Amino acid sequence: MRGILHACATVLHDTIDLKRRMCLLVWLALMLAFPAQAYAEATATAKSDTDAPAKPGVTHKIAVIGDSLAQDLWNGLHKLYRGQEKVEIVRFTKVSTGLVRDDVFDWNERVKKFAAEHEFDIAIVLMGGNDRQGIVAGGKRLKRFGKAWAKEYGLRVDEMIKTLKTSARAVYWLGLPIVRSKRMARDYKQFNEIYQSQSEANEIRYVNTWPLFDTEDGQYTSFGPDAKGTKRRLRKDDGLHFTVAGKLRFAIDVVRIINKDLSANQSDTLSAAHAQTAVD
Repeated sequence: MRGILHACATVLHDTIDLKRRMCLLVWLALMLAFPAQAYAEATATAKSDTDAPAKPGVTHKIAVIGDSLAQDLWNGLHKLYRGQEKVEIVRFTKVSTGLVRDDVFDWNERVKKFAAEHEFDIAIVLMGGNDRQGIVAGGKRLKRFGKAWAKEYGLRVDEMIKTLKTSARAVYWLGLPIVRSKRMARDYKQFNEIYQSQSEANEIRYVNTWPLFDTEDGQYTSFGPDAKGTKRRLRKDDGLHFTVAGKLRFAIDVVRIINKDLSANQSDTLSAAHAQTAVD
């Protein structure tokens, strides 16, 4: 402080500009009025904030991969864990795509790039609703659900699983849920057989979503208990996609399954407290 006063006195003595002299006098008065103790406390506070330990990082980073149904699931998970610092939900979805039309959207190539560019420890895959068509492979068109078709489709599922296993600690392949159209439901069951078979072959978790939304006698219904247990409309008018209540119910059901595995492996589970927050 003595050095500052000396410098100011010199400037005031040498300066002939009255306006500059007045500004310096005001500045000097403010400096003298600022208590030394307050200055010391301000300095200490700034240092404390700088040296404060970083906030705990994300415990679980979950990637949701697939088509519009996967996007429904992501919406539910995003709401469930919105504002939760420990859980991060990453979305990699593309509507109206699947594993059949790789000329339109090559999922296996895109997943390789996605896995290389993003870090996640849990991957959830849900797709197949748009794959009810023939496959063009090796210059030939393979008839849907034929032997050659099933083999080629299985190889594509297998490739995706292997890619995700190199990046994720755990991979969950979700089977297609029950839908209103009986024809679609029949096809979806055939897809689910392939998903289950390839999941077991690659030692990942296959999740049968069918019984999550059917009736006691195994039939389709648009209604069911929501996250609070109240009967609500869970499926949209198309008999396929989920309502807001259905998305959240779907997310909670999937989280319960993942938590059972995490608990069995003595890992930190996905906090259930946030499920109640999302419901409220």
